[in-house]
Amino acid sequence: MKQKVVVRFGTKRRKSRSKALTIAVGVQGVTSVTLKGQDEMEVVGDMMDSVVLTTLLRKGLGFAELVSVKEEKKEEEEKPVVVSPYYYTYGPPYYYTN
Repeated sequence: MKQKVVVRFGTKRRKSRSKALTIAVGVQGVTSVTLKGQDEMEVVGDMMDSVVLTTLLRKGLGFAELVSVKEEKKEEEEKPVVVSPYYYTYGPPYYYTN
């Protein structure tokens, strides 16, 4: 189950953002981390614990707030229907004799 988590952290300094990204990448199950604005980041992961992520950010930065947690759903692509060809079977030829 893929999750998309948005976390807000308190500081807007460059060093704090770098530290927040480093902490977020270290959490088990995280696949990507992106910054949204100055003080928010979006973390996408598979089977990750958002509470553990927020707790680690609070320990490292001093303030972190869990804004949202959403399940990321993939749009299912329709597979084209493959129609197998139908082979006609004929019996042996008939010969007419007089």
